[in-house]
Amino acid sequence: MISMNTRKVKAHNLERIKTALKNKSSGTKLNIAGETGLSVATCGNLLNELLESGEVIEIDPAESTGGRPSRRFMYNADYQHVAGFYIRKEGSIKSIHTVTANLLGEVIEENRTDYDSIGIEELESTVEGLAEKDSKISSLSCGVPGVVRDGKIGYCDFHQLKNFDMARFFETNYDLKYVVENDVNTSAFGFYSRKAYPENQNLVYIYFPSKGCPGAGLIINGRIFYGYKHFAGEIGHLPLGIGLEKQGKIQNNPELFAEYVSKIIGSITCILNPKRIILSGLFFTDWITESINVKLQKLDFKQYLPEIIYERDFHESYQHGLIALALEKLSEKTKMNEKEQLGGE
Repeated sequence: MISMNTRKVKAHNLERIKTALKNKSSGTKLNIAGETGLSVATCGNLLNELLESGEVIEIDPAESTGGRPSRRFMYNADYQHVAGFYIRKEGSIKSIHTVTANLLGEVIEENRTDYDSIGIEELESTVEGLAEKDSKISSLSCGVPGVVRDGKIGYCDFHQLKNFDMARFFETNYDLKYVVENDVNTSAFGFYSRKAYPENQNLVYIYFPSKGCPGAGLIINGRIFYGYKHFAGEIGHLPLGIGLEKQGKIQNNPELFAEYVSKIIGSITCILNPKRIILSGLFFTDWITESINVKLQKLDFKQYLPEIIYERDFHESYQHGLIALALEKLSEKTKMNEKEQLGGE
């Protein structure tokens, strides 16, 4: 009988080979062995399995240097697809944005649909539409503007989805791997991953919705930080003298808004001291960003301030985050700790 640890080691090694091929256009057994640290024999056996499943394909052999030409392999990016969708409320506009991508994270198709209201029926229609259009979708991610814990939505900008157990919804109705995540956490993860920052770097992504309260996504050592009860990043509750009901209104007062944002940055700097803070919001103007910078330079700890980056619309980071989370969900069973890896090849 094959032990659980042996199966984990094999799954982990398969993932290493797939990752090596994803990072290059093609490779031989010798190339892949060098990239992964596995033996040529192990690579050969595992490549045969991937060829049989169709996840790897064989292409024209490498040029001969005198001996028999080496077999050359390429990852099949269309072996499966992933999809994601996010629910957005920007002022009075309510919309659902969808995206499908291949296993290299390359976008195949993206769409946006506006609604008068968004509830469970609209979610169901969105998921079914994605699945019907692309039978290769095997992993799905969903981003929502609210507090999410274990797939259940707590507080949410869409009242029909408040306290909705989206995890149970997926498990009951669809044969797909899924992940449900907060909107700003997803955008933070997307910004971090598409910039390819080193894993030991930290950043905070802050999104200011039109006429709404801001939220922050925290990336620490390359991972989303949730905190106790998944409340980390709910910066609208910071005791800065502006209540929740007023935060969406101060955007109409550039001077007051710049003061508010600079206080948030100062607070986060003192608590987390991240390397970067990304500010996102459609109403950030050159005047507001300059005013924020002037106010930050007056702080007595300005030498510890992070790099401030402005990303007016969070769509690109959000979409990238959805794809990255869906891809990560596909490979989560292959994650191993150092002790498990000691089992060898």
